[in-house]
Amino acid sequence: MDIKGKIAVMNWKCNPSSKEEAEALAIASDMDGVIICPPAPFIEAVRNKLNKAILGSQDGFWEEGAFTGEYSFNQLASVGVKYSVIGHSERRWLFSEDSNLISKKVKAAIKAGIIPILCIGEKERISEPEAIETVLSQLMASIKDIAEDDMENIIIAYEPVWAIGTGKNASLKEVEPVILGIIEYFKENFDKKMNIIYGGSVLSENVKNYMISPYIGGVLIGGSSLNKDKALEIIKIIRSTI
Repeated sequence: MDIKGKIAVMNWKCNPSSKEEAEALAIASDMDGVIICPPAPFIEAVRNKLNKAILGSQDGFWEEGAFTGEYSFNQLASVGVKYSVIGHSERRWLFSEDSNLISKKVKAAIKAGIIPILCIGEKERISEPEAIETVLSQLMASIKDIAEDDMENIIIAYEPVWAIGTGKNASLKEVEPVILGIIEYFKENFDKKMNIIYGGSVLSENVKNYMISPYIGGVLIGGSSLNKDKALEIIKIIRSTI
């Protein structure tokens, strides 16, 4: 891992509208412990503005060749990408990516030297045991072809889908047991220590609630990452809890 301590992953999604806006956002969030994942057209522009933050991508493809519109993890690595968000709920639900496809991406990213930020999460609010069972099933299907030695080279982003972009974040009481269930599963079955972060309506008003947990290694930030002041405030709060 390139980062020690708790991390802030900035997922800009299909934003902003211009290279100039992307550069300004990158400069505002250029701090230690931050991974910035811009849309593909702005990767080079953002890379050229970073001194402390680390460059990430929002996706990638597992092969190279006749795949119009795609870009491979080898290509991403060649332009300085170190991390990649894979299996985000929007890819799973809006673009019908299943866990079999996502497992190919995770494997290709690791092979290219890129650390996957693998997203998992239940679609609807369900009981704690059901949530743990659902996310573990999704997770294991998404890493089914990954060698055990490579498992610790994955950041798991737990993002309950019902909390994403709603402003109704999941409480620590709801999040922590699920994350602890994942941690205990990997410890018992693989003797692996996994790095798990939380995503889902993360705001400056609630981020500290997650950072007090010893089981949560950081946050995946969506909408708030597009506001320079809000993003900076969240980063500062995270750094203050280390």
